Amino acid sequence: MARVLVFIDGSNLYHSLRQAYKRTDVDFIKFCDRLANGRDLVRAYYYNAAVNQQVEPQRYADQLRFFDRLRRVPKFEVKLGTLVYRNFPPSATLREGHRRSTCNGHANTCLPGEL
Repeated sequence: MARVLVFIDGSNLYHSLRQAYKRTDVDFIKFCDRLANGRDLVRAYYYNAAVNQQVEPQRYADQLRFFDRLRRVPKFEVKLGTLVYRNFPPSATLREGHRRSTCNGHANTCLPGEL
């Protein structure tokens, strides 16, 4: 059987979902199974960066809870980098997003209640 690895840009996925579907709750097990498309899912890597705890304490706490939940997903590995703040708070241009179609049409079938 063919094997597959999934690499997820967490920030890009989050902002794309928020813009396209006005929601960000994803069933990552179903999402990765959908992307695997019948192939053996070896591992999924989720890349993101936590916000600065001193700058955004509540958002930081929320993110840590989310990352902890992701770490419990089978075959999932969370990789965190360092967030570099530019233009903080974000300008309207940055909030609009510039990569809307990164979900390739799969995300809408992996939102809770959709599958």
